[in-house]
Amino acid sequence: MVLSVSLACAQQSYFNVPSSEFTPKHELFVQEQLNFNKDIVSNLTLDYGLNDYLEAGLNVMNLDYSTEAKRLYKNYDLKNGAYSPLIMANFNVKLFKLERNYFAFGTQIGFNSFTKNKEPSAYFFLNYKAVAKNDKWNAVFGIYYGDQSYLGKQNSIGVQTGFEYKANKALHLMAEAIIGQDNSSNSVIGIVYYPLKKLPISLGYLHPILSNNKNALVLEITYAP
Repeated sequence: MVLSVSLACAQQSYFNVPSSEFTPKHELFVQEQLNFNKDIVSNLTLDYGLNDYLEAGLNVMNLDYSTEAKRLYKNYDLKNGAYSPLIMANFNVKLFKLERNYFAFGTQIGFNSFTKNKEPSAYFFLNYKAVAKNDKWNAVFGIYYGDQSYLGKQNSIGVQTGFEYKANKALHLMAEAIIGQDNSSNSVIGIVYYPLKKLPISLGYLHPILSNNKNALVLEITYAP
């Protein structure tokens, strides 16, 4: 296994850093992320907008397909890193009802479906979100905490940041970084292409910062209402 312990994908995200965007009221957000290295790892996110500043959803994370063994990899031993796969409920709330500059708090809490005692796994974050007046760019900066079953190495607190620049209607540039003493400490830089208004496709290159992960390609297909 190479990738399933290396990524943290929560709610709507740049690649792995939560973007603190909110799904419109009574709409459904869907994002499928595939990470390609020696293995192929799937992370699925579903979010439903409860109102303009509150959303909840489901994540199926670290679904790791071994190309060498030609089977899904399942991990329920913390000695081997993050649980694989993880089934998580997610929750995201805007702390101030503002459009362009606000704080957002989010969490994922769930379990590994293959553990006998279904030991819980958890991740929490607090982000500051900024959006340019002309909507050309947006950015977040925040902190996170996760346990070993989620982060893969140890219970850890760290910082995360993400940035998106709209070059034109069809093409955006995106970059992010997660910095902490765990296996999620990576950076990703890439592009977002909009073949359709509500169907962006993102392609990025993952590079480890403090982790021992391998470089990887990241592909995201998103339905964003």
